[in-house]
Amino acid sequence: MWKPTQAGATVSVHIDGAPCRVPADSSVASVLLQQRKVIWREGRARTPLCLMGVCYECLVWIDGKQQQGCQVPVAEGMEIETGGEHAG
Repeated sequence: MWKPTQAGATVSVHIDGAPCRVPADSSVASVLLQQRKVIWREGRARTPLCLMGVCYECLVWIDGKQQQGCQVPVAEGMEIETGGEHAG
């Protein structure tokens, strides 16, 4: 569930192991788009497409669990993996 945040608030997350400060009111998918990160699944490059939970193109690993990035708000300390060892 989305919670209102203070304007300009940020959180620290790790994307593919790299630390990154991102807007606190963002979804994981929007952060990946802002950071120009490619999602790797089944050996193919993917990118968030519909941003409303229908297409599954934003499927990533969040804190060790595969989830749709467009449906998950970022949180302090979150670990986001776009492929690597979990890739299809």
